[in-house]
Amino acid sequence: MQSKEFRREISQLRDKLRSAVDRVSSRTKALEDRVESRGTAANDHSELVTTLERDVQQLKKYMKIFSDRNEDLEAQSPGYKKNGRQGRTQQTL
Repeated sequence: MQSKEFRREISQLRDKLRSAVDRVSSRTKALEDRVESRGTAANDHSELVTTLERDVQQLKKYMKIFSDRNEDLEAQSPGYKKNGRQGRTQQTL
């Protein structure tokens, strides 16, 4: 009789243990999926930042070119003269 009771308790414990292991496995899988998703998002953001950095560098080059061209045009224009204090141009009347 004790043997039957003992087997039943072992069976119940085994079922509880399996259930607990299944819950832990399920949670672990969900966490792994979240980590993978966040890793992918971080990589995507890193690529976007790299692209933006390149774009900013290119825009800085364009700004320098346009600034230089603007100064050249102002220097060629008879209606402008340099303002010595800050290097700005002003129109003379």
